[in-house]
Amino acid sequence: MKHNKYTGILKYTLIVLACLVLSRCVYLNEVDQPSEVKAGQDLVAVMHTRFEIAEARAADRIVVGILVPKSWNAAANTTMTYTTTSMGSGTMVKIPAGVLTNGKEWPAALRERYGIGPNLLDDMEWVVFWSQTTYDVVNGDKQDVDIKIVTKTGPENMRVKLGYFIASSSDGLNDFYTNRPYKAIFKDCFEVTDGDGDLVDFCNPQLAITDPNSSLDNDIMTITFNADVVNTPLTGAQDVYFCVKAYTNDGQVIDRCVQQPGSRMPKAAGVGNRYSITFWPRQYFNVSANQTINRLEYYFTDASGNIKVGYGNTASPFVYTFKCK
Repeated sequence: MKHNKYTGILKYTLIVLACLVLSRCVYLNEVDQPSEVKAGQDLVAVMHTRFEIAEARAADRIVVGILVPKSWNAAANTTMTYTTTSMGSGTMVKIPAGVLTNGKEWPAALRERYGIGPNLLDDMEWVVFWSQTTYDVVNGDKQDVDIKIVTKTGPENMRVKLGYFIASSSDGLNDFYTNRPYKAIFKDCFEVTDGDGDLVDFCNPQLAITDPNSSLDNDIMTITFNADVVNTPLTGAQDVYFCVKAYTNDGQVIDRCVQQPGSRMPKAAGVGNRYSITFWPRQYFNVSANQTINRLEYYFTDASGNIKVGYGNTASPFVYTFKCK
């Protein structure tokens, strides 16, 4: 017990000393966020933050970033407001192009620092706002700042881990000390429901990976079976084949579930147990000029065709709906 007590005192002392060395300490205590929202409706989140000033600064701004799917177009569909302990309240605006931190514009700098967080699909972007009002802050000031974020979700069904970032314009992403003057949190999986198309899952490892994520039937695409995600009936299979049906706009169903060289998925070298096939859908299914492929339903099979792996390692097919963002 004594060890734990002194360990806690030591940690607190180090944090205090760090704040004395830094121009400020920044805390991102929590983010209140719902677990799901219907497509096209507003997501309302509240960031609970705290600034402890250790060096006076003039014309300073509060900086807030959010990591969201690109399909949300959050830069145009987001509003932010904030309240403080004693500096009043205000609104936030998108940081103008050309404003740099660490030599990069804010979205690019956050992308370099945090990437896409814990998400598994690289179709995310950082959108960064700052307070419309500038503040002259003084040494010793402490401000609790709550930021309300309202952003409209996109049209797609999806699961995604959203990110939240807090900093100041004066300190930016500068790394003065181990207790950095900026903080980020990535939340648990958030779901958009009642939307269009197939579920886009940024959260969970995918047995099937499509590249690009969104395309038309005239675009070349690659489908990958990631056999390292979980044990499946195809674990250890010598060869893996692509078994697929195409559904067209005129009601035709074109079956291409034949285990032959053209449907074999070669194993990628140097990346574990991944098998891929790259094809041009219109050619692969030999559709006419008047036909459009609306969607694909597919499995991965062994050489006999008797063993199939579908969505979520079940007997249900993977589904890919053609659409253009």
